Amino acid sequence: MSSVPAAGPEAFEQHVAQAGIDALDGRYREAMLQLDQALAICPDERPGDRARALALQAHFHPRLGQLQASVRCASQAVVLAEPLGDDAVLADALTSLTFVY
Repeated sequence: MSSVPAAGPEAFEQHVAQAGIDALDGRYREAMLQLDQALAICPDERPGDRARALALQAHFHPRLGQLQASVRCASQAVVLAEPLGDDAVLADALTSLTFVY
């Protein structure tokens, strides 16, 4: 992976982008690590970014056999995305919930 800044919006976006690349290659564990890093540097003051990363985690967890983790991430994403009116993230999170249930 290329050099990623330690923190900030650019670093967050790079981690999310790398997670997408890893997932496309079937490397879901690596994708989850990228999303964990993205969430670790994402402040609470950016709930839209947090919701997006959580919705992606909710999508990837079932591929690792982690259904309850998927429900937890999807539920957190819904709580963050709904008041923001972020229909795309809300749809992603709800889709993950439907996949599990």
